Amino acid sequence: CYVHGGIEMGGGLLHGSRHSDGMAIPGGTTSYVAVRRLEIRHEDPLPPPFERVYEAETDLMHIVGRAEADGWSAATGPDQAGHMAFGPYATDWPEEPLTVTYRLMVDVANNSQEEVVTVDIFDATTSEILVSRPLRRNEFPANFQYQDFTVSFDMFGRSGHRMEARVYWHDISYVRLDKITISN
Repeated sequence: CYVHGGIEMGGGLLHGSRHSDGMAIPGGTTSYVAVRRLEIRHEDPLPPPFERVYEAETDLMHIVGRAEADGWSAATGPDQAGHMAFGPYATDWPEEPLTVTYRLMVDVANNSQEEVVTVDIFDATTSEILVSRPLRRNEFPANFQYQDFTVSFDMFGRSGHRMEARVYWHDISYVRLDKITISN
């Protein structure tokens, strides 16, 4: 019953079976065994979690770099500064606060404050950067070891906009991007 918040079941469901003391429960009678109440609460279910994973070498676009092993890389010898990853121009990100996780590695991790890449979220519909974060060499834990970097942003008022997660490479260090994950 939607109004009263429950469904009542009983009576004939258990009649003809036996009570725990061995006595038969006759049909048409009521006992504490034969009457049960099942309460079903009417609450709006939580929406499923949102997550999109974009593999660097297959799901994103590139101006500099190349596909390598399990990602997309740029190196100081053959490449010039530029976007090593951008896209996917997604229009299905929900209108709520989201987190983006960039999974990256560098060749040499040390105490240097050099900016090796800048990551951002770009609204291509309005040409606005929603959030931007420079990543420095000293933020990586070790040489050639992937590290996750996260930034949060809000999609309020941007339903259906063409959204990009971008990685701008500064031509300072070898960098490899594995993937970018957007989630709530």
